[in-house]
Amino acid sequence: MRTTNIIFSLLVTTLLFLGCEAEEGVPPGMPAPDFTLRNQYSRNTSLSKFHGNIIILFFFGRTENEQTIEFAKTFEEDKKIYDHANAIVLGISHKKEGVLRSFHQQLKLSFDILSDSKKTVIDLYGVKSGLGGPKRTTLIIDKQGVVFSIIDYEDVEEHRQEIHAELERLLETPS
Repeated sequence: MRTTNIIFSLLVTTLLFLGCEAEEGVPPGMPAPDFTLRNQYSRNTSLSKFHGNIIILFFFGRTENEQTIEFAKTFEEDKKIYDHANAIVLGISHKKEGVLRSFHQQLKLSFDILSDSKKTVIDLYGVKSGLGGPKRTTLIIDKQGVVFSIIDYEDVEEHRQEIHAELERLLETPS
């Protein structure tokens, strides 16, 4: 009985730890902090380079995860929708550039994946998971560089629909 209680306590503590989320970050309505990270081809890419465009910034962790692969594919499949909205897609992971280059090439992605191996942008945007890598999170940033919405995601299709709805809402919002 005592062993069961100890195991149960450890399990609950672990689950609580994994579920903890940073309260920091950038809430909707606030300017998106600028950053410069290297893309999958080791080229510096700054958020400010895309000022004047809508930016869809998605954070992800493991590149070998089937769900991450599906999320990345949906961004590629919806490229025409994003192009029509004058939206730029950028992925950010804590993985090294070489890993991201392989991931990018394997999926034949047309958008950049940025390496935040030091997790500075992940911390800045408050999207660190309890395991230290980024939570699956998407930020939609308006043309003025202000965070419009933040979407935490688990389900691929729900995430896709929510991005489309938020993008439509943003496009209907007077500048």
